Amino acid sequence: MLEYLGAHYLEINEQCTNYQSLSEQFGRAFGYLQPFPFSLAQQTRYSIAFKMNWFRQLAEAPEHSLFFWTGQFFVNNYEKVVEIVLPPTGGRQTQGIIIDYFHQEFLEALRLYYSDRSVLKYGWLVKLESLLSSISNRNYTDKLALLKARLFREWEEVNQARQAYRSIRNHPIFGVEARGF
Repeated sequence: MLEYLGAHYLEINEQCTNYQSLSEQFGRAFGYLQPFPFSLAQQTRYSIAFKMNWFRQLAEAPEHSLFFWTGQFFVNNYEKVVEIVLPPTGGRQTQGIIIDYFHQEFLEALRLYYSDRSVLKYGWLVKLESLLSSISNRNYTDKLALLKARLFREWEEVNQARQAYRSIRNHPIFGVEARGF
């Protein structure tokens, strides 16, 4: 847990831009937490997986987890995502998880994506983009691009969806969906 807190501190408070070093530290933290079956360790691993775009790890998140939606959203393609019937959104486990503000807001956007899309308007995208304005981490911009592309598809704004997909066309995970649009 200390390794994770150290990496989090460097990223947020020191505004470290040495992403290779941060990635290694978050990776070590993930490994150190593996043997612990406790909820806090599990949720912290999911937090790291979300931050680092290790989406297959998120697919294992149980329904009561704050990260359940992230697994569904990032592991499945658009057609599958819009068909998924998810459990009620109340009662998600959030206690004790330390996560940066961008990912905290992104989690809320995903919750709204699955529970009440009518609330998820342009304001959310603008908010997430403004949070990214001072961050140059490609992992973060790729996640936001996928969310934008899927929302624009649902809003039937084809040109904006294409533009968002264009930015992730060569992504190892999202690229298949982007090229297929």
